[in-house]
Amino acid sequence: MSDSKYTIKQIGEHSYAIDGINKNSIYLSIHAHKAFVIDTGMVDEPLLPVLEAITDKPIECVLTHAHVDHMDHAEAFKQVYVGAKDKQAWKWKLRVFSVVGSFALQGKVRCHPVSRYTSLYEGDILTSGKSGLKVVELPGHTPGSLVLIDESDRIVYTGDSFGKPVWLWILGAQSVEIYQQNIRHALKVLAPYADYTYHGGHTMHTDWNYPDTQDTHLSYQTLIDMDRLCSDILEQRIEPEKTTVMGFPLENFENEGAGILTMKHKIYE
Repeated sequence: MSDSKYTIKQIGEHSYAIDGINKNSIYLSIHAHKAFVIDTGMVDEPLLPVLEAITDKPIECVLTHAHVDHMDHAEAFKQVYVGAKDKQAWKWKLRVFSVVGSFALQGKVRCHPVSRYTSLYEGDILTSGKSGLKVVELPGHTPGSLVLIDESDRIVYTGDSFGKPVWLWILGAQSVEIYQQNIRHALKVLAPYADYTYHGGHTMHTDWNYPDTQDTHLSYQTLIDMDRLCSDILEQRIEPEKTTVMGFPLENFENEGAGILTMKHKIYE
């Protein structure tokens, strides 16, 4: 597949990272009777044939969140899961952001049938045989962002729920104040998986293809750093770097292992 726009790397005994040329990361988690593709990216090349070259098992799709750069090929799968709160927010906020985002990134309008996807909640387990994916809710980047745990390969898939930076400025994102509450919940739930390998929603988060970006590598420590960063922001102990994205004036806060990109009015609830 040398002419493909996807790069494939095995990251566990039964797990693969499929990196798109636009740095949107896709993962394939293979279990006893079926496989799960985690996010589907936004590359203008069919994804399903790439996955079927890796496994002959039926493939279901699990979205870490309902953003266009993570679900562009979701319609290729018969079964698609998404966080229940993202499905609810699709009624207007996430739908509007998807339409605007698809036009900005692809030059065309895409609107996915998220309202028909199957809802996932905290504590749900997608099973196949004796293994599967455990669901943890970590709202912030979107109202229904999910973290997925694969105990068989000792991997935690984080989507865009935390890292450096997390975008909290966009439509549908939560305030820093509420986000910290969710981070602290995740710290408790993910504590038993602190020594697992963490993989994020974009190549620069996970760092397996970018040796010059070591400070963005994900781990349980990133959650600890994020909690500390939220406290520093809320207690005004840190000054932001002023920046602009898509014409919007933003504030970028960073510490050693975490980052938040937000707007001044989205800090406090």
